[in-house]
Amino acid sequence: MKKNILFLCCLLTCTSLSWAQVREQNAPMSLGSNDCLVLDIPATDAETARDIWEKFVKDFDGKTKYDKKTGEVFTDNAVIKDVNGNNTIDLYASFRQVGPNVLLSVWFNLGGAYLNSRDHGPAFASGQNVLYRYSREVARHQQQELVKAEKKKAEELHGQLKDLEKEKNGLEKDNEGLAKDIEGYKKKIAEAERQIEANKGKIDNNNRARGAKQTEIEQQEQKVKEAEKTLKDFK
Repeated sequence: MKKNILFLCCLLTCTSLSWAQVREQNAPMSLGSNDCLVLDIPATDAETARDIWEKFVKDFDGKTKYDKKTGEVFTDNAVIKDVNGNNTIDLYASFRQVGPNVLLSVWFNLGGAYLNSRDHGPAFASGQNVLYRYSREVARHQQQELVKAEKKKAEELHGQLKDLEKEKNGLEKDNEGLAKDIEGYKKKIAEAERQIEANKGKIDNNNRARGAKQTEIEQQEQKVKEAEKTLKDFK
């Protein structure tokens, strides 16, 4: 998980769509071997990519369902005017896990022909744009997950600081009791003074630890702000 987050950080510092390369190929699917558009999706899993796709294609007003037998997400009678005007399109999408990445293949059935660059010119470019838009949705989802992870880390750091403060308060309270013992029990003065010196050392260590932890928290909160700022860029 940490490796994926670090990889994603590197990706998102680049141009927003530099990693989203849509290419054309002829590939087998449930209705034979047909022209399709292919997109490599880095640092994700097939189930997540499929869930995002199913939400994404709702804008096309078709009826979408996942066929476990074929492994395809089928969208019946979608309307994508930039691709096929007011005529409906059947979309077939498959998601194949390839290591840490997912290979998305989408077949645009225009009714008797599958979208391709040879025959459909501007419509093909619009089809590519559909996948580019989807890739932004994936990137936005990944950025949201990154923000969650950074916030969780910040919360953990706050909890650690709280534990240190609790430890400090306990040590100081212990010292108060030991100081009273000095007054009330003369025989324990030497022992109590040794304990006080020991606790002072612990308090010094605690102060240094709290200072370091506060610095770490400030750095982490800055990361959260930067991640949230990047997330806003996807809206």
